Amino acid sequence: MSDKKKCSLCTFTCISDTGLTYHVNSKHSNQNQKRHQCCYCSYSSKFEGDVKYHVWMVHNTVRE
Repeated sequence: MSDKKKCSLCTFTCISDTGLTYHVNSKHSNQNQKRHQCCYCSYSSKFEGDVKYHVWMVHNTVRE
């Protein structure tokens, strides 16, 4: 039986500390903290991986 991790700010639960940290950072942190910017358009995100995925999917290229 695994221990579920519970978000203290909503009803979200998951099985890992990493998943809970990602959830809190993506759902409950200040929206103005989007530090990663697409170099091709105005898209921005809190997570570098989200921007890399966006560039790959929307602009059909890969940026290092």
